[in-house]
Amino acid sequence: MNTYFNGWQGWQQVPGGLTDVGPAVMAYDGGLMLVVKDAGLGIWYNTYNGSWREWTLIDGLTNTQPELTPSQ
Repeated sequence: MNTYFNGWQGWQQVPGGLTDVGPAVMAYDGGLMLVVKDAGLGIWYNTYNGSWREWTLIDGLTNTQPELTPSQ
């Protein structure tokens, strides 16, 4: 990830595990929401608002890249 605050701050690794497909990212509540699929088909999400929180496992499995859709 890279953040912008009066200029780009530099690339940093998001803490956590591995994913075998690209993540889904969306602006959320003044920060970011990141959703990934792990190598075992599990779906995980994390939020960033100045710092990353803990990864949370979502019920269900997928074999495809996750997607995010803003709520109406």
